[in-house]
Amino acid sequence: MTNKVEYAFIIPAYNPDEKLLEVVQSIQQKSNNKIFLIDDGSKEETQYIFKTIERYKDVILLRHSVNIGKGAALKPAFNKILTEYKNIEGVVTLDSDGQHSTPDCLRMLAELEKYSTVLVLGYRNFSKDIPLKSYIGNNISKFIYKAILGRNFQDTQTGLRGLSKSFMKRCLSIKSNRFEFETEQLSMAVNPSNNIKIIEIPIKTIYIEGNSNTSFRPLVDSFKIYFVLLRYAASSILTVITDFIVFLFALQFGYG
Repeated sequence: MTNKVEYAFIIPAYNPDEKLLEVVQSIQQKSNNKIFLIDDGSKEETQYIFKTIERYKDVILLRHSVNIGKGAALKPAFNKILTEYKNIEGVVTLDSDGQHSTPDCLRMLAELEKYSTVLVLGYRNFSKDIPLKSYIGNNISKFIYKAILGRNFQDTQTGLRGLSKSFMKRCLSIKSNRFEFETEQLSMAVNPSNNIKIIEIPIKTIYIEGNSNTSFRPLVDSFKIYFVLLRYAASSILTVITDFIVFLFALQFGYG
């Protein structure tokens, strides 16, 4: 008898408020899929939220004693699923602050079920009334990502993503541990040799209190993200130069 194919949700959380309770409850009202919740070194005063959710059925809680970043929170969840829940074929990652609606999470999951090797991205409509810093930041990022990665992503900073099992496994090799982890995902996905299908679907744009609860550090985290892109660009240029040198040697010694 074969194991039933399943999918799961992953929610990394750092100092969440009670919106996290609403997020989990809303998902469980519409879905029987497991939820992997990561407490990424949250403060003591927020622990009652995790203790409450830990009692819910089909919630697996992972804890970090200190805050080590979103990427570092996601990777142990990926690894646990890959090693202990082998019937789970893919996951949907979402934020803990209520910015991703349950219907959109379920749409991501449905799209994920169609492909064996895929990265599904939920993109927000940035033409609406959103915080100015988010509007400017996303448009600048789209231009830079397009120039370096060669693909026009609709939303470079989305936290609502669907990852197939095979792509999760690839992501475990990513060294970055904070928000730049998600940039590494994009650079990995656009690499033709990885043969990863990228799908983008529109989602509802929700900003809670002007996005004031985000743990994103504009200066430090932006620097790390763009460093990843510059490293990718340098690697691509080096590959082109190497190929050109090999071509010149072949031309010289093969046809001289």
